[in-house]
Order: sequence, then structure tokens, then C-alpha cells
Amino acid sequence: MEKKLAIWKQQAQTIKSPEHLEQLFNTFQCQLQSWTLKHTEMFSGSQQTQQQVDFPEHQRNDGQIPTEISKGGTVESTQTTQDGRNKILQEKNEKLQKWVSELQMKYDSKAAENLERNKEAEIEQLRKTSNEQRKQVKAKERENNEHLTRRAITDLCSEIRPTKIAENFKEIYDNQWVEAFEELIDQGYPEEPAIQILITTVDDSFQFTADMAKRRLEHLETSTQTSVMNTTQKIQKHVEPAALSEECSDLVKQLRKASAQTHVDEIQHGFVQTQLHKLYPPKKNETMINFYKECARVTWYMNVQMPPLSLAPKPARGSAFDTDMYALYTQSGTKVDYVVWPACLLHGNGPLLVKGVIQPLKQENMSRAQIALGKDSMKN
Repeated sequence: MEKKLAIWKQQAQTIKSPEHLEQLFNTFQCQLQSWTLKHTEMFSGSQQTQQQVDFPEHQRNDGQIPTEISKGGTVESTQTTQDGRNKILQEKNEKLQKWVSELQMKYDSKAAENLERNKEAEIEQLRKTSNEQRKQVKAKERENNEHLTRRAITDLCSEIRPTKIAENFKEIYDNQWVEAFEELIDQGYPEEPAIQILITTVDDSFQFTADMAKRRLEHLETSTQTSVMNTTQKIQKHVEPAALSEECSDLVKQLRKASAQTHVDEIQHGFVQTQLHKLYPPKKNETMINFYKECARVTWYMNVQMPPLSLAPKPARGSAFDTDMYALYTQSGTKVDYVVWPACLLHGNGPLLVKGVIQPLKQENMSRAQIALGKDSMKN
């Protein structure tokens, strides 16, 4: 058994994995149990055999027992021998149990080490997966933006395509804005306050139609959700309709865009009612009403696009401005005095569709040629 123990110790030094250690440990336990049972039975049989003393024939026949046996000499010697063997067996068993404990500790240590190694590997794999997914999301966003840009520009069959809307937005500045501006000057407004009234009207119109576009979309989504609910859901109370899928939501937005022209009169009427009291409570002014209506119509078309067109943020007074995005009004300069007309973008932070117009802070000794150049760039 000691030789086997030495062999097991040698094998334990070559353990390569927790699975290998567990296999060795199970084999060792099975052999230990077998060895213990075998030697227990052997010693038990040996004790019984030694207690049956081999007497001479003449002594067995007459029933006499040798004097030394009767005095307990041979029985005592046999008992002493058995006690010694039991002690040796117990010592070996203790050694084996100690080795089992050491083997168990080594197995637990290997298992814990392997678990920690697997944990670190999983964390690293999750980190790599997360980075890869982040890259995929960014790539998908770029792809979507490019797709939206191409779709908007190439959507030439639609009457309310983004490029057409941008043209209409510029036409408002060239036509209705000029008429409304002159009307306000005739009413006694100074130039800059009159311009501020008009650009505020554009901002109000864009916000009003954005709210209306949102309400229209919610109405269509609710109608679609209701139409797909089964009879049981209709009868039950307090049942929330299922959320629309992304594909279905896109179809609803397309429906809103396709039906946008049928709601123009409603949108114009609603916006005009919000504006009339601001300037002319007692009467209606047709010039201003035409300006209100055109702003409402064009910004309504802006807000039903997928995604909506956007008005560029206005640069602050005294800041520098991008001449690629803004034309000059009536004088040249490099710093903003005020915005006359907002720039129009394909979508939030998207490419420019129509330049805005800025009145820069006045420069000293400005030449007439510079003023003319500013007017020409404004028209472009």
C-alpha cells in the first residue's frame, strides 16, 4: 500500500487540470476503501485461525490441553500479534486519511484557481463583445444617416420631398416675408423689431407644427394599435395595447407623411388663430395672415419628414458665424448682430439645405461694393 501511496503522490505532482485531479481523487478513494476492506477481512480470519491451536493427535483424543496452553501462553501471544497488526493498520489508515485531506485541499485550490481563470476569461470576452457591439452601433448610425440623406435627396417623386420643402422655405423669405416686413414698417415698426417679429413667427410656426405632427403620429399609432387588438382585449378594461414594432411604426410615419397635404388647411387655421391677437387684436391683416399660413404649411411639411427637417440654432450676438451657412443682410461684417432668417438643415445636425440670413455688426468705413456683395450672397 505504501508503494501505491508513493505512486499516487507522484501522479499528483503531474496534475494538469481540476478534471484530472478529480479523476485521480476518485480512483484513490475507491482503492483505499478496497484495501481497507480486504485487510480488515484478512486480519479477522487470521485471528480466528490462530485461536484454533494445532494440538497433537493424542492430546485431542483424550481431551487434554497442553500445560502452556492452559496457562494462556499461546493465546496471549496471538492476541499481542493481532494488536500489533491492528496498530500498524490504524497508522497506515491515518496516513492515508491525511493524504486524502491533502489531496482534497489541492483539488479545491485547483478548482478555485480554474474558476478565477474562467471568470477573468469571461470578463475579457464580455469586454471584447461590448466594444465590438459599440463599433457596430456607431457604424449602423452612420449607415442610417447616410441612408436618410440619400433617401431624402433622391425622393424626387414626392411633392413634399425635403429639397422641394427647402425651396418653398426660401420662397417665403423672398416673397411673403418681404410683404410682411413692408407691412410692419408701414405700421410704424422700426426695422430690427419688425425683423424680430417675423423670425419669431417662423420659430413659433415650427414649434406649433412639430407639436401637431407629434399628436397626429400618436393618433395614428393609437388607431393602429386598437385595430389589431382582438375582441377579448376590446372588452376588457384597463388593457394597454401592445407596442408597435419598429417596422409598423415606420409605416405609420409614412402614412402621416402621405396624408400631410390633407391636413394643411387645419394646420394653417390653428396657427393663424394663435398669432392674430399678437399684433392685430381688433382686425385681420391679409398680408400677415398669408405669411402665417405659408410658414405653417412649410414647417408642417418639415415636421412630417422621416426624420424631420430642422432649423439651425441661431448664433449668439457678437459671435462669429459660418459664411457657408449664412448670407449677409444689408451690411458686411464678421460678428453677428441678429439673425434675419434661419438656416434650414436636412435633419438635426444634418447637411445644409437653405442658407439663413444674418445682419452682422456694422463695420466702420464699409464700402458700397461690400453692401452689394452682401445682398447678392443673401439672394444665393
